[in-house]
Amino acid sequence: MLCNDVARSSADPRDLAGALTPDADFEVLGQESIGGVPTTHLRAGDPAAVSAEVVGENAPGADVVALDIWVDGDDITRRLDAEVDGTPESTHAEWSVQFSDLGGDVAITAPAQFEDKSC
Repeated sequence: MLCNDVARSSADPRDLAGALTPDADFEVLGQESIGGVPTTHLRAGDPAAVSAEVVGENAPGADVVALDIWVDGDDITRRLDAEVDGTPESTHAEWSVQFSDLGGDVAITAPAQFEDKSC
């Protein structure tokens, strides 16, 4: 992956739910509030049917072993919990991401000791 690809590898929570395949056999687990937003909690019954690129383009060839997703009434992903195996061999990763303030302004300040080591 090229350094410039890192910025493009983040999934847009507004499009994420639409990228999931019905082959993953999602089960509705119920209604929950995420960050004050009403959502439907879904779990992949066959997470292996979900492409690892959906949960992170930096994991080509990896296998999704668990996936829960919370979507609001507009099919916008509000939370994603994932487990992935296999990149590199014998690796296991788990993470949870919660999306909030979508479309809002974001201010990021580099630490005082920041040194740019990108390409």
